[in-house]
Amino acid sequence: MGRNNGSQVKWGVYALSYLVMYFIKICILNRIPIYGALPELAPLVVAAVGCYEGSLGGALYGLGVGFFCSAVYFRGGSMMIPICTVTGVLAGLTTRRQIGKNFLGVVLCGAMGILVLEGARVFYYYTFGGNAMETLLRIAVPEGLYSLVFVIPIYFVYAAIYQRYRTDTEL
Repeated sequence: MGRNNGSQVKWGVYALSYLVMYFIKICILNRIPIYGALPELAPLVVAAVGCYEGSLGGALYGLGVGFFCSAVYFRGGSMMIPICTVTGVLAGLTTRRQIGKNFLGVVLCGAMGILVLEGARVFYYYTFGGNAMETLLRIAVPEGLYSLVFVIPIYFVYAAIYQRYRTDTEL
C-alpha cells in the first residue's frame, strides 16, 4: 500500500467492486435460495484481495468489509469484523509462498473464510440460540457450498483488477 495515485485508484476500485458484488448479492442472489441457503460473498472477496495484496492489505480490506457488512446487512452481525479481518490476514500470508496469487490459492483461502464464517454462525446459534445442531448444519453446509460456486467469478474480477492496477515491482 504505497503512497502513490496508482495505489489509491486500485484500492478505490477494490472498494467499488465490493459494492457491486454486494449489490449483486442483495438484489439477485438473495432471491435464489438453494435449500434455504443464501450465498455469502464477503469472505471470498476478502480472501481474493488478501491473496493479491498481502496480509496487511488483506487485513485492512477485511476490516473495512467487515465493518460494512456489520453496518448494513442483517445477517452479518459483529462477527463479520473479526472473521473478515482474519481471513484477509491468513489469505495474505499465502502470498509469501506464491500460493495465493493463482486460482488455487484464492479457492483455498476463500474456502477457509467460508468455513470459519459458517463455523462461527453454527457455534453462535447452537450455543446462544438453542437450535439443534443438525438443523444448523442443514443450512450451513449448503450455504457454504453455494457460496463457493462464486469463487470463480470473484477470482477473475479481482485478478483483472490486480493486473490492471498493479503497483508493485515484481515480475
